[in-house]
Amino acid sequence: MVLMEASLRRASAFSAWPHSMMARLLLASHVAHHHPSEEISNELEQTPRTFLIASGQVMVSRVTELGEQSPFLLLGADSLAGVTQIFAKKNRVVYAFGAHTEVVAIHFPTLLLIELLDSFPMHWRSMTLMLVGQHGTYAQSLRSQTAGSLQQQVALTVSRLAQLYGVAISGGASVRVRISQAELAMLLHATRQAVNRQLKKIAASGAISLEYQGLVVVDPKMLRDIGSARS
Repeated sequence: MVLMEASLRRASAFSAWPHSMMARLLLASHVAHHHPSEEISNELEQTPRTFLIASGQVMVSRVTELGEQSPFLLLGADSLAGVTQIFAKKNRVVYAFGAHTEVVAIHFPTLLLIELLDSFPMHWRSMTLMLVGQHGTYAQSLRSQTAGSLQQQVALTVSRLAQLYGVAISGGASVRVRISQAELAMLLHATRQAVNRQLKKIAASGAISLEYQGLVVVDPKMLRDIGSARS
């Protein structure tokens, strides 16, 4: 319970909640550990549920009417998922969330979250600001995945992932990004072979080095320059 509260209060939407409000949410919450490729949540479920990512990375996919999933975005620690599903009932996009790395998440009923915010309306502002901030980050990530040539998209997306979720390598400016070429291809809606060709070109420039199930950003500025270069 203490660890759940600490993780929730780390997020700006929950940091100023009074004890009574937090206590009600915690009573209905639980912590879950999710392994890579495990489905965490699917908005096709009848009972809306929200979760906060305490650690790890989550892959977000669009779900078609046939249940097919199309990955398009990565979420990191302190991101909140599942809140907005109750606001749009008709013709809305349905999302599924799966663990990209080992993930620890705090799950709670969406309807209870809304009920608590309605009971303490002064806290809607911090929730709204957090969600708007998240969507701004998502929009920037999506722009990097669709702007310019495929090489630019690869460079900008890798640069963005390194900024958001990269792990610094001690002794230098290099940053390790855990994402496979197949996963990167899914995010960019390109073939793995096409993405592989572009990654090799970028690696030849010295901006990155390729690893099994990931890569290392060696020269962040050079990588950004490749992404922003005019065709």
